[in-house]
Amino acid sequence: MYPIHRPADAGSFPSVDHSRQAHRPSAPFRTWAAVSVLVLLVLAGCASREEKIAQFIQSGHAYMEKNDPARAAIQYKNALQLDPRNLPAHMGLARAYEAMGDFQRALGTYRRVLELDPQRDDARLGAARLLTLGRRPDQALKELDRISDPQALQPQAAAVRARALLALKRAQEAAAVLEKAPGVAESREATALLALAYDRLEREDAFQSALERWRQLDLKDPGSYLLGARHAARRGRKEEALTQVDLMVQALQGSADARLLQARTLEQLGYAQEAAAAFDALPDQSKYLRERAAFALRRADRSKAQKILEKLARRTPDDPQTALALARVLEEGKDPDAALAVLDRHLPRMGSDADREKLQLAKAELLSRQGRFQEAEKLCRAILQDNQGSASAHLLLARLLARKKDFETAELHANQAAAALADNPEAQLLLARIQQANGKRALAQDTLKQALERRPDAVAVRAALVESLIQEGKDAQALALAEKVLERRPDDPSWLRVRGQLRARTGKEAGAEADFRRLIELRPDSPVGYLDLGQLQLAQKKLKDAQASFQTAADLAPRWTAPHRALARLYLSQGRPEEALREAETAYQKTPTAELAVHLAGLYEYQGRTKDAITVYEKALTRWGERPELLNNLAYLISQDDPTPDRLQRARALVQKALQARPRYPAYLDTLAVIAHKQGRLDEAWKTIQQVLRLNPENGEHQLHAAQIARDRGDPDAASQYAQKALEAGLPPRLQPIARALARRGAGES
Repeated sequence: MYPIHRPADAGSFPSVDHSRQAHRPSAPFRTWAAVSVLVLLVLAGCASREEKIAQFIQSGHAYMEKNDPARAAIQYKNALQLDPRNLPAHMGLARAYEAMGDFQRALGTYRRVLELDPQRDDARLGAARLLTLGRRPDQALKELDRISDPQALQPQAAAVRARALLALKRAQEAAAVLEKAPGVAESREATALLALAYDRLEREDAFQSALERWRQLDLKDPGSYLLGARHAARRGRKEEALTQVDLMVQALQGSADARLLQARTLEQLGYAQEAAAAFDALPDQSKYLRERAAFALRRADRSKAQKILEKLARRTPDDPQTALALARVLEEGKDPDAALAVLDRHLPRMGSDADREKLQLAKAELLSRQGRFQEAEKLCRAILQDNQGSASAHLLLARLLARKKDFETAELHANQAAAALADNPEAQLLLARIQQANGKRALAQDTLKQALERRPDAVAVRAALVESLIQEGKDAQALALAEKVLERRPDDPSWLRVRGQLRARTGKEAGAEADFRRLIELRPDSPVGYLDLGQLQLAQKKLKDAQASFQTAADLAPRWTAPHRALARLYLSQGRPEEALREAETAYQKTPTAELAVHLAGLYEYQGRTKDAITVYEKALTRWGERPELLNNLAYLISQDDPTPDRLQRARALVQKALQARPRYPAYLDTLAVIAHKQGRLDEAWKTIQQVLRLNPENGEHQLHAAQIARDRGDPDAASQYAQKALEAGLPPRLQPIARALARRGAGES
């Protein structure tokens, strides 16, 4: 045995386990290994993340194939949480929203895809399809024109384009698009649209051929039978129409829903007897009982509808729709107390907060319609206490608050409603009106413009915007909006009148005359077209034509003051004041109204017969009560006719009553300034007339009154300036010499 050699100081070294030490890596090696492990972990994590995204998307696709878009949307959202820019997930989500009928979100999601990748033609096609369904066919066509390779998306692209063209009443172009596109004969949607185009074009053989092909593609699609029935009915072929409806029921194997569709179709076609029999034959189940009740209501058979709904209410006391329908029937039958009792009786039976809220809202609406505004407001606040997100409660409460002129609080609630109900024209219109009442005219116009972008078909919103623009003198912008409406509705009488008036104001007299004559052609028994035409003719100095138009308007509407005023203005322009007065007296004797009293008194005043004018106003106040306009005009005449202290004090009391009704109305404040001036209250008169000029600086008579007050306050230069402004703004002939004299004195003349 060999001895182990040890160094002299070996004992100072610790014992070492060589079996482990031999395999320990060096420090650099350990660092490299740690980094490698980290990289592997990151790569594994990336793979796991990508796999998860793919799994979510595949799961979403699977749910879509199972016709479950709600669950599909959840899966696509899960994928987007991991990768917010993932295009397949966005596309899947857009299609899921579309399948759920949430077109606004679907459109927004397609837009997001196009932000990420403007070359995604499938997203652009989806956006165009939704724009068409959303009644924005013009915008849809613009989107389609931006598709880089439409042939790759046929026949779907052709179908969307045809749908947009049909919406724009361009059936010939729609048919041409579909006839040229590949794959139309294999597409149910495209074939259906082709049949619709042929129907509108009266191409009978082509229509029947397309209809037959549609049924070959899908025998159970009720659309082909409905179109066939309507096609036959419009041409007076009743038996053929009835046969088409029967074929639809057979194709759907006589199901209850098919029979309901049959009943509805027969009603729409105007076959009342057949429709009544079809509704009566529906099963005695809740869904169909409601339909029978609704049909009875449409036929004004309220008694039958009430019996059906009462039976249904006993059977399903927890159904909110039945309770609402029964309450509506009772209210329409002039029994609002019974309607409220129904809602109160069913409220405790509701199985969910949402259903309970529906009935509470209906009750609040009913209370509001009955004039019980405080109770309605209290109920709205109770609803909002439980559910601050109730847009309908915010909307109703805003309306109630606006009614009592609490516009600031009303605007808060209207904003909440408008944000939640972005596509609801009523909510946007209410918000705009409240904003305008709060003096926020520019903001109100922005609200209306945004509402129109979302709903170009909202005619009431467009009308409000046009009115607002006219008030600001923006006639060109208002005219452009009116043109847009008439592109869609070329023979709408109210919009023809608006466009005609705007054309007249912007110097387009030939177009204005064409609009007014078209209005008369459409509504020959309506006086407004003749009145507008007469006013245009008066402006054109066609006095005989204007007189004939005004007289026709007056004959058609004897109680309407506007034609009589127009005739009087015509006679005055011809220097025939006696005839103008005789016209006014005849109209007033025939149909005395407060408006005609004002008109007659104004003509008396014009001829210097102030006492006769005062007599007319005194009698009008006795007959029609203390209307602000009557009070103001009488006060002004008294101050001019007999400015004794007692009479001036009475005039002051009269105009103050008028101002209680309309505190900031310039004409009434002007009268108060004139009276204060005559009473010697020069500081009050000056302060008041300055307020008037801030509110209405373009009125010549207001400027003249300011000049007279300035003169008596010892400021001839200011008097001259105001008098000059009065002459520039325009004054009646009898006042012009007074203004010229004041203007000369300020310039240093005697």
